Amino acid sequence: MKKLWISLLCAGSLLSLTACQNQPSITENTSQNETSQIQNDGKIFIAYFTMPETDGTDVSSSASRVINNDELMGATEYVARVIQDNTGGDLFQIETEQTYPGTHDPLVDQAADEQDEHARPALKTTIDNLDDYDVIFLGYPNWWGDMPMPLYTFLETYDFSNKTIIPFNTHGGSHDFKWKMRSIGKIVNIIDNPEEFPYYLKLTKNNTCSIFVSYSGETEMLLSLVKKLNLQNHCTIAITSIGDNSLSQLCDCWLPISTRERLYSKIASYSSNISIFYIFDILYSTVFLKDYKKNWNNNIEMHKDIDQDRHTYVSIIKETEL
Repeated sequence: MKKLWISLLCAGSLLSLTACQNQPSITENTSQNETSQIQNDGKIFIAYFTMPETDGTDVSSSASRVINNDELMGATEYVARVIQDNTGGDLFQIETEQTYPGTHDPLVDQAADEQDEHARPALKTTIDNLDDYDVIFLGYPNWWGDMPMPLYTFLETYDFSNKTIIPFNTHGGSHDFKWKMRSIGKIVNIIDNPEEFPYYLKLTKNNTCSIFVSYSGETEMLLSLVKKLNLQNHCTIAITSIGDNSLSQLCDCWLPISTRERLYSKIASYSSNISIFYIFDILYSTVFLKDYKKNWNNNIEMHKDIDQDRHTYVSIIKETEL
């Protein structure tokens, strides 16, 4: 059986990149009425841990950072500020004594090592008046499917009895898709640098399926690449907005996403991000189903090895022997 190679191409306008590489998404949010109730119930504290990557990737394509009003910030900090604007709470950044790597690969490697060691990194910032607050928003990036270990230090340092804790987190959907696919032996490459497109075109094999993510569907550089791939009879899939945009017309398959947001007059790319993550999950599940038993066994065995040192005291999520 041929290996399935899927290359995820994210490029073009800022919105296309952020739609693919994820502006921050809040995993647990509140409605306007619920927010008003929170404000009435007590003083609000918004604590967050953020780690914007500083390597040379385009800011708009990084899952860990965003630009807001020309200011570079971590994705989790951005969400924390949005929450502050809506609740009037006090902001607090959780910082560590150690400095984390700014580039992606060393950062994720250190995060994995800390999880394996059940580390409790020392914190540089402290809270003197936590008793003054009744509601705690707690934000963090998703590192290896878990909270960063400094969050465990934070939670174990203070007494949160009788306080309402509302967690929120940020994550990278396309990278999550890549690692899910790799866990069942499928190779996924994410190409977000336009300068790499000519090399991709030359190196792409006949059994490659290229997935293009673009909200507008009118990014000239993407359209040019699709046309060249079509001349080579490669499979192409468009994940783009509803409507007869150019990308949907050029690709072999069109998977429409939620189209309820304007190009830039919005708070952030919420509904489009959610629908993109959903499509990624469907694609992964479909490939998984083609050889369910083999993929299940391989996935379980791999994660047994990788996650053998992870443990939990919560009975409902404890693993049992299958």
